[in-house]
Amino acid sequence: MSKIDPNNWHVHRVQAQLYAEVGEHTQAITEYQAALKQQPKNPDLLEALGDEYRATSRLDSAADAYRQELEIVPANPVAMYNVGSIAIERGDAATGVPLLEAMIKTFPDSPVAEYFLGRGLAASGRYEEAVDWLKRSAAADKDGEIGKRSWYELARVYTRLHRTGDAETAQREYSRLRDQQEKKSAQETQEWRKLAHPDSK
Repeated sequence: MSKIDPNNWHVHRVQAQLYAEVGEHTQAITEYQAALKQQPKNPDLLEALGDEYRATSRLDSAADAYRQELEIVPANPVAMYNVGSIAIERGDAATGVPLLEAMIKTFPDSPVAEYFLGRGLAASGRYEEAVDWLKRSAAADKDGEIGKRSWYELARVYTRLHRTGDAETAQREYSRLRDQQEKKSAQETQEWRKLAHPDSK
């Protein structure tokens, strides 16, 4: 197809996907932008562009792409999550919480959405509700990154609720998962070094 029409939006999308797969996010963004010039209302392209912006920590641009997607497909739970979670990251709980609440009704059992909802509720002063959602996300991702972050947020919320014992328990769980992940990362690094230098002692 590229030999026939190198400027076709399908070609730009494929090239963007190839760049994204190898971590060349800036080039992927350029290709998605080129595709969107021909298909400005394509929600899949907007979502993919948002993902690439998010991968480069360009949250304003990512949020804009996701908002455009949500305007085109208002009931899309992925778009609701993306707009909502970025809003929470940027301290805009008033925008993020309603979107995440709606998303979870449509797409339940999503630990990462539950985590962001818990954060947003805590930022809104709705501490008891925040505890419920953060406990759910921690339980659903017991040994993962979301679980670790959930315990960290729980420790903060419990402190605000003056639940000292619960705060200490949450802090211990956070520390345990942090140490566990650091140990695993160190082991993986050591294994890679052995593979790269099999004769080293």
